[in-house]
Amino acid sequence: MWRPARLRRSGAVAIRHARAVCAEVRTSNDHHRSRGDGPTWARLALRAVLDVPAGGAVYLRTRVAGTEHVHSHHAADGENRVEWDVDVADPHCGGPCSGGSALGVGVLVRGEDVVAHALGDQPLCDLEMEAVSGGKVHDRRRFRIGFRSVEMRRWVLYINGERLFTKGANLLPTTQLLGTASLSEVAGDIRAAHKPGLDLVRPVAHIARAEFYETADELGVLIWQHLPIRVVMSRSVVGEARREAREAVDLLGHHPSVAVWCAHDDPFPRTRRPSATPAAVSRLGRRGTATARPAVEQGAVPLRQLAPGGGPHRRAAALPVPGGHHEPAVVRPPRRAGRRSGPHAGRMPTMGQFVSAFGTPVSADQPEVVKMTIEDLRRLKYRPTGGFLLHALADVGAGPGRSESAAAGGFGVLDGLRRPKPGWQALVDACRPLVAAADRLPASVQGGDRLDLAVHVVNDTRSDMDEIPVRARVLGPGNIVISGQRWAGTATADDCVLVGRIDAGVPLDTPARPAHRGADPHR
Repeated sequence: MWRPARLRRSGAVAIRHARAVCAEVRTSNDHHRSRGDGPTWARLALRAVLDVPAGGAVYLRTRVAGTEHVHSHHAADGENRVEWDVDVADPHCGGPCSGGSALGVGVLVRGEDVVAHALGDQPLCDLEMEAVSGGKVHDRRRFRIGFRSVEMRRWVLYINGERLFTKGANLLPTTQLLGTASLSEVAGDIRAAHKPGLDLVRPVAHIARAEFYETADELGVLIWQHLPIRVVMSRSVVGEARREAREAVDLLGHHPSVAVWCAHDDPFPRTRRPSATPAAVSRLGRRGTATARPAVEQGAVPLRQLAPGGGPHRRAAALPVPGGHHEPAVVRPPRRAGRRSGPHAGRMPTMGQFVSAFGTPVSADQPEVVKMTIEDLRRLKYRPTGGFLLHALADVGAGPGRSESAAAGGFGVLDGLRRPKPGWQALVDACRPLVAAADRLPASVQGGDRLDLAVHVVNDTRSDMDEIPVRARVLGPGNIVISGQRWAGTATADDCVLVGRIDAGVPLDTPARPAHRGADPHR
């Protein structure tokens, strides 16, 4: 027992388990949702496990967003499993609604209805489920929900039909002993992810506390939810994995923030050290979800996307990008490894579809690793990259018996006490909705070399940005300006645009030396 226990009181008919999940959303213009007038219809998939000692007629009554529905069930003596759907017309939560905002029903249309915090805000609704028998309410459950649809196509998330390039981070437990964390500390991790504009968080191989999901709903931050199944396991755990999957969806399925389910994290044996060039990844997904996929196939997780093995290339993702997050002993030199992430994505595009882990525990190298890797991935927006997850947003918190110095070591850009580390500001800068980025400089340059670097502007907003000015400067020794160029044009909505190229010669009197980007040499 690690948290206070509660007793639930019911009548003769008890709701042992209950689930409410938004199964489908339709807008007034399904053929072009990004320009529709908002949601006009939604379907909720409901499930209840009832304990009916004497059997007989039981009525399951639901109220949500101004819609009341009664489902009748002739119950057998004992346990009864009931599934039914409720259609909600015009689900704007126009009736009694809870305050706050979250992922919601609509699509962004000039700031009206919305889906994620990157696309706006939307109120949440209260759903009430009651078990009625003999004209008496015996038991009830309440859920706080939001209406929206989620799809994943080629590792790109579509929320209510509108695609979203997801910038995210992995989240470790708030503290080593999760039950000792305060409400504000648990909610604070989501708020910390929201500050730099991240769209997605992934609690690594654990289910977080209730405050975590409630805050994500309110702030519109998506969650890539793991089942608590990690590393290599025997097939004998399949039965327990199925139970975990069912109960996880019962517990979390109503949260509009939960967009992706992951059955098994890091399922492969660590028999080899990472190499400079990743091996083929054809085996990924075959074994990774062996323990929990049956639960999904049998309907335990029918209404969210399933991500195999923690992501498309969870193990491989740590190889071409700076560092790895498995064991510090095998982390590659961040700068050297980081400079190879672009070429890998070019040779093996599938490696860049969704990079689910990158980072370094070396604080001094974090700014360059974070900035360069995120810029590379954002310039591959949708071609082929659907998003990324930094590992990690924060180190495991300093709980009882853990020293402050121990809380400072790790891959997080925040330490265990949630103080910024050197990589924090780089994350904030690299995740701005509108950024300019240039090709990486060569590993070394010398007098007489010629630089040819492409410059791109990435626009994550939903509006075209007209007459955007971009300035690029090449700095030599002593920060002397070798070359400078300017451009101006339109950055189209939700796109990456080639602005121009930097064409500059390195002065002949420049000694051979490693190239260095510095804080912001190309902007």
